[in-house]
Amino acid sequence: MNDYIHELKTRYTEDLARSAREFLEIGVNLFHRHRSSEGEFSRTAVDMLSTGTELSIKAFITEKNLGLIFRDIPPEIRVFLSCPESIPHFFQWRTFEPDIRAGTFETLDLNECISCFYIFFPHIKQLLLPHLRFLSMWGNKLGHNAQIPIEPFEFERSGYAVFQILSLLNENESSNLVYHTLTDTDRQFMASFETMRIERVKMAIDQAKSQAYEFSERGIEAIMSQNWDTFTAQCPICGYRGHLYGYTEIAIGEAEDGPQASLDFFATMYNCDGCGLKLNDIEEMMLANMAILYDRSEDLDRWFHDHRASADWFFE
Repeated sequence: MNDYIHELKTRYTEDLARSAREFLEIGVNLFHRHRSSEGEFSRTAVDMLSTGTELSIKAFITEKNLGLIFRDIPPEIRVFLSCPESIPHFFQWRTFEPDIRAGTFETLDLNECISCFYIFFPHIKQLLLPHLRFLSMWGNKLGHNAQIPIEPFEFERSGYAVFQILSLLNENESSNLVYHTLTDTDRQFMASFETMRIERVKMAIDQAKSQAYEFSERGIEAIMSQNWDTFTAQCPICGYRGHLYGYTEIAIGEAEDGPQASLDFFATMYNCDGCGLKLNDIEEMMLANMAILYDRSEDLDRWFHDHRASADWFFE
């Protein structure tokens, strides 16, 4: 039974990886051709890149466990795929293979694949979150409205996110799959993106300084709402408290009297309504001398109220 499950998983995974390579080959080619002004390929390139990325992450996940990528398989099939060593030999397992390989069962979408990707590569989440959120949004929109324009920076950030993901997947020691090996052209683009990030921040700061005016001239500062995906921080240009975007996570440490909880906000973007300063990721925030991690432990009571499962676990 184990041998059969391994064979089924291998064939399914290889099919996904092969499809991923096909989409990525087209998408990467069109991506560079568009950047070189050889034609208008932005929408098709992003569509191909988003699909290739989704298939690449799915292949990576199925290499671990085939049952993880299916949303709606019956419980008995999920058990069969997850622990075949416990299934009796007379179980009619062969009847499930055609449905699995024929695409009968719904699989994870790109957003869900990205959430899984962060579990395997948590260190990259804070950097890639805004770029992958854009890629996912545009990948979904483009299929329904091909007339939506894509700005140059938005187009390039999609390629940046895809190449980051592919680099991590290719370098992961637990995987034997190759989806797209970065070429010299790909690496040159990544280097130029880093260089342009510095220029982008410099221009954003210069523009913000030209628009800034003292807090005393603004009157009473507006009260900004905060949820677990937003926070506020003082603008390094005008002193106004602008919007941070990101995510909040709880951390449990050990103290003398037992477990001690703290709450951290991981910033991913910043936008100031006072002077218009906009920083698109944590690298830009650090270039602008902004912190990217904020203590929200004073909001622990509200966090436990909103996340009752975490509270029940912590106070057991």
